[in-house]
Amino acid sequence: MALSNGAGAEVQRPLATVVIGGLITATFLTLVVLPVLYVWFEKIKKRKRKVHGHVAVILFLSLLSGKAFSQSSTEMTLEKMIAAGKQQNLQLRAIGKESAYWKQLQSRVYELPKTQLLSEYGNINGIKADTRLTLSQTIVLPVIYKRHADYYRASEMASDKMLLLKEQELVRDIRQTFYTIVDLLERDKLLRQLDSQYTHFAEAAGRRLKVGETNILEKTTLDAQLQQIKLQRLQVNADIKSEQQKLQYLLSLSAENEVVEFKEAKNGYDFSKLGKYFSALSNEANLKSLQDAWLVFGIK
Repeated sequence: MALSNGAGAEVQRPLATVVIGGLITATFLTLVVLPVLYVWFEKIKKRKRKVHGHVAVILFLSLLSGKAFSQSSTEMTLEKMIAAGKQQNLQLRAIGKESAYWKQLQSRVYELPKTQLLSEYGNINGIKADTRLTLSQTIVLPVIYKRHADYYRASEMASDKMLLLKEQELVRDIRQTFYTIVDLLERDKLLRQLDSQYTHFAEAAGRRLKVGETNILEKTTLDAQLQQIKLQRLQVNADIKSEQQKLQYLLSLSAENEVVEFKEAKNGYDFSKLGKYFSALSNEANLKSLQDAWLVFGIK
């Protein structure tokens, strides 16, 4: 059509030019322009998300309370939280100590039992005084030592596997709690904006009601919506505080809280209190939807 010279070519050539130009332009837009624009906007969106997450971390740390967090106000990223959790989490430290315990037992598996030296003197076996000196040493079969070594080695491997599993679960819980707090902080930010806007709307509706430009229904509706937003903010703030306490527990920072208590191990300790401690800690863990609570004994 574009190259025809026959009858009616004057009508077909412009039509063919439009069709060819449209196909070329549509192909160029589909294969070149749209992918470039998609990649460009996706990079901008990722950059904005990264900045928002960074700000959320700073806001989150500024809201944290307690002895452990009040000592430092430095910025703490998610990666630093995960590293701190792996280093300070009480459960991971306990499993690590258990693995070291089994490893230490392997180095002492071939030690012989203590030699026993017994002596007797006096009228023990008869009316005459007799003296007896006994030296005994227990020696077990080598296969028993081997079985003990295999058992200790298997126990160490099981502790190492459990440590890796608990580390993965800890990283998952820290990430989930962290992003939950970030989401809650963003919700609180939006609710603050809505609170400010609806406050202005309610004030404007009150002024219009005084001059008779509106009825009481508009003012009542705006007041109800404003109260609903305030209640939502209170709920979000309560959820933020709960998630912060959960994160503090996961990091196991050196401070007591509702599920971590430190007690001094000393002579004459009243063990009748242990049941009360266990009951209180288990109740707090259930209220906070946690699987563990800790009662740590130590010496000063």
